[in-house]
Amino acid sequence: MKAVQPRVVVRAGYYQDLQILGEYLLKELVGVAVESFFWGAYALLFAYALRSQLGRRARNYLMIGVLCFLFASSTALWAMDFAMTYVRLKIGTTRMGMDMYDRIIEGNKAIEPLGLPMEALFLVNMLVGDSVVIWRAWVLWTGVSLRKRIIAFMAPAVILTISLIFAIIALVCLGESSFSAASSSPLSDSRTCLWAEPISWALSLLTNVVTTALVGVMAWEHRRLLMIAPGQLHSKSKVNKIMVLLVESGFIYCLFWLTQVINFIEMPDGNIYYLYFVLSRMGDQISGLYPTVIIVLVSLQQTVYDQTVGTLKLETMVFEDNNAMAAGDKFTPAFTRISESQDRESDSGSDV
Repeated sequence: MKAVQPRVVVRAGYYQDLQILGEYLLKELVGVAVESFFWGAYALLFAYALRSQLGRRARNYLMIGVLCFLFASSTALWAMDFAMTYVRLKIGTTRMGMDMYDRIIEGNKAIEPLGLPMEALFLVNMLVGDSVVIWRAWVLWTGVSLRKRIIAFMAPAVILTISLIFAIIALVCLGESSFSAASSSPLSDSRTCLWAEPISWALSLLTNVVTTALVGVMAWEHRRLLMIAPGQLHSKSKVNKIMVLLVESGFIYCLFWLTQVINFIEMPDGNIYYLYFVLSRMGDQISGLYPTVIIVLVSLQQTVYDQTVGTLKLETMVFEDNNAMAAGDKFTPAFTRISESQDRESDSGSDV
């Protein structure tokens, strides 16, 4: 006797719900995969940066602390993004009695408590990273008189301060309301709350543009002086290449940071939503990775000087008081104020 197969009754819209769920979960998994890749690259760079800082004779514990903080906060962001994806996956695949859109809404409600700490870490990472960028430019301007340096860096310092104020306002507003799952802006009727975080981000972008321009000015001056140097150094030196890399990396970061505007736009359903998941998750890691790259490049620049210049003495690029330089007005970078050690030692027995 032929066995009778049980009849499976599929409710109307079942396959459509499965398609919606599959697309939604795929976007989540793509976002986690992209962020995990960048976190892994960041972990390798962090290990190298920390090793190079700890291996220096004159350790800069402030820089070591900044490195550790940025990596810890980026790791926390990655862990919370992973937890958000897990919660959404669990609710989306286990609440079989709920409509598909209700599952998505339920998942968004479940992750709301993570909204404030994630936004706080993102903004703090952004501000600390901007501070490192300003420090990078300040270090490269060491040879300029203190008065000119203060005038030049007044603009990025003020911009960063205003960005900090708006970041605080954004966090206060976010703590008093909920946030949108399709963007990082708080759901509030107040224009101040609605625009606080976008303004903070825009000012962060402007800070990077201004400081990258300042580094570019110094790189150009350095190249010009190298070309007229009497055979001591040349324009294709390793140091010059690193300085060009600093400018190029700053320019690339500004272009990438511009893409983070997607965090403040209400994204429509469809394939374009992949862009939000990918870029927003990348931003969580790049905001800490780029300042680490800057610290490595500046450290590498110092190392190249120490190893390749030989008898030529150069000033070490660290946080220090430069009041002694305030009297000089000549536009000469620290890395071009070169003196031959034999002559210096024979005259005074001291280094520059």
